[in-house]
Amino acid sequence: MSKLMVVDDEVCIAMYLKERLENMGHEVVGTASSGESARDMAEQRRPNLVLMDIRMPGRLDGIEAAEIIIKEMNIPVIFITGYADDNYVNRAKSIGSYGYLIKPLDDGQLNATVGIALSKKELEEKLQQARLNLEKIVDMRTAELRIATGKLKEELNEKKRLIKELRVTSYAIESSINAIGIAELSGNITYINKPFLKMWGYDNKNDVLGRNFSEFLTNREDAFAVMDALVENGMWSGEMAARKKDGEEFDAHLSASMIKDAKAKNVHMMVSVIDITKRKQAQRSLLESKRELKIRAANLEETNTALKVLLKKRDEFKSDLEDNIAFSVRQNVVPYIKELAGSDLDNRQKTALNTIELNLNNIISPFSRRLSALSRYLTPTEVRIANLVKEGKTTKQIAQLLDCSARAVEFHRNNIRRQFNLINQKTNLRSYLLSLE
Repeated sequence: MSKLMVVDDEVCIAMYLKERLENMGHEVVGTASSGESARDMAEQRRPNLVLMDIRMPGRLDGIEAAEIIIKEMNIPVIFITGYADDNYVNRAKSIGSYGYLIKPLDDGQLNATVGIALSKKELEEKLQQARLNLEKIVDMRTAELRIATGKLKEELNEKKRLIKELRVTSYAIESSINAIGIAELSGNITYINKPFLKMWGYDNKNDVLGRNFSEFLTNREDAFAVMDALVENGMWSGEMAARKKDGEEFDAHLSASMIKDAKAKNVHMMVSVIDITKRKQAQRSLLESKRELKIRAANLEETNTALKVLLKKRDEFKSDLEDNIAFSVRQNVVPYIKELAGSDLDNRQKTALNTIELNLNNIISPFSRRLSALSRYLTPTEVRIANLVKEGKTTKQIAQLLDCSARAVEFHRNNIRRQFNLINQKTNLRSYLLSLE
């Protein structure tokens, strides 16, 4: 049931309209007799339709009151008037009225106009609701489209990044100084860079692509073992012998790893190769040099030992020679000089003899002091034995050095002890002789 409101300054007409409308099945929620009261009542009771007389007393006429009700309350209005004035009609049309009734009113016209107005309002509300629903759907679809567009942009940016990454990676692989190859899990090569061609001595990639990587190594069985280890462990590194196009072999260091897809599944294998022939040759040369140096060091050590022995022998010989010279001069020359000095010599001869004695003393003075204490009491042989005793030589060693028997050495040792009053004393002979220096 529709709720209607009637506005007319003539009470009899208002009551007539109320009665006729209720008979048509509508509910009349109120009647008003002025524009102001119509505005206030419509705001309070919120009817579905207002039947408004155009000419109304007060500050607001029917058209002005209807404009407020239509625009501010969204309630449809049908105008009622006893005049068909174009000015009123045009004003009524301008505010968007839902109908126009001319007095006197006919029930059929009234019923039709009210029905049309209510239907129009219902259609407008449905249309408005449909428009709102459509706007919501459009907003939802727009939001979804924005999200999808954002995701699409992200995907495009990600693809651009991946493409850029792939280009950089491809450029890096192609520009690498290492020989790089990519092969299927079976070992058949699908990609190689220029250093790979150069390292194996090929000019055209087509001579390499599609062939098994094991063909480029000296021992194919080792190559397959490496590929098996690579499949099992994901990476492998080590040295192997490789063979160039012309058959020449070279030492290579291989670093291999698996290429996985987004699901971490092995799809390809990649190997990086470095020619280490020169390094291996340098290592072998270094090892050979170390061996030679070790041999030379051993030989040098033996030579040094021999030189030490010779130097020791030389020092011993020098010492003996100095002892013998000093002793011989004192025993065999000095006595005769003394004898000549006591003979009848002229001044010239005495001068010459003094010069000779002085020169002899100058010659033997550097080493005569060392033997002075010994030479006064010992024979030349005993002096030599005494010096060897001072050096720590045993009787046996002295006998070997002097090429005589140990008994003879012991005889001279006893004579030396006797000369220095060491017989029947516990004094060490070597210590005593050293104390004389």
